[in-house]
Amino acid sequence: MINLNEIIEHFLDEAVLQQKSECEEQDKIAIEAINNREIAYDDRKNKLSRWLKDYGVFQGLNKNDRVNVVKNLIKYADNSDLNKDIYEKEIIDEFLYIKKLLNTSVRLKKDGTHRNLTSLSSKSLWLCYPSSVPMFDSFAQRALWIISRLDRNGASYPRTNSASTYIDFCSIWFYIYRTVEFDKISIDAYPYKVRVFDKILWIIGQPDYGRIPYRPPAAETRLHRTQTA
Repeated sequence: MINLNEIIEHFLDEAVLQQKSECEEQDKIAIEAINNREIAYDDRKNKLSRWLKDYGVFQGLNKNDRVNVVKNLIKYADNSDLNKDIYEKEIIDEFLYIKKLLNTSVRLKKDGTHRNLTSLSSKSLWLCYPSSVPMFDSFAQRALWIISRLDRNGASYPRTNSASTYIDFCSIWFYIYRTVEFDKISIDAYPYKVRVFDKILWIIGQPDYGRIPYRPPAAETRLHRTQTA
């Protein structure tokens, strides 16, 4: 049986280091832009566009799509109470709402279906509630697949059988987060524990065989463009 607490302890320092060195300043700028209505509107748009682009969630979207996404994200934020923590049920409700809103922001695919905005929607929602919301990406998803199979208690993990990838992702994410009591771990160096937990999952789910965490060359990516949009 795997020991989830040992896994967290093993990767914790590296996760905090990566989060602080690679993401902290950009995250801070974007969170301020989403919250502070006194910042000039165009400045808010530019900062949010840059952050979303750096996180790789604008892939496949044209310029008009991107403009509409940022406009509707600001609209969502300005009509929400961002000065609170939200919890699992509220996170799912808000995710479904913001995903629907962002779906109206971008053109349909050639076959008339909606684009996959799961990662874009979760990262947009995290900006609004950075102390509460798990970020979806393919690396973290792989890590949860692996952990849920190796853990002897995996059979008791929640199974939503939802049509939403993010709902299933969150159900396992929160189960493990609570199991290891991650919110009780003291992390003085970084303010958002959910992002540190995300980073641990991201490290575990990386596509390489080495013991040293994979870090994409700067020429290939800023932040995590390897994450699935």
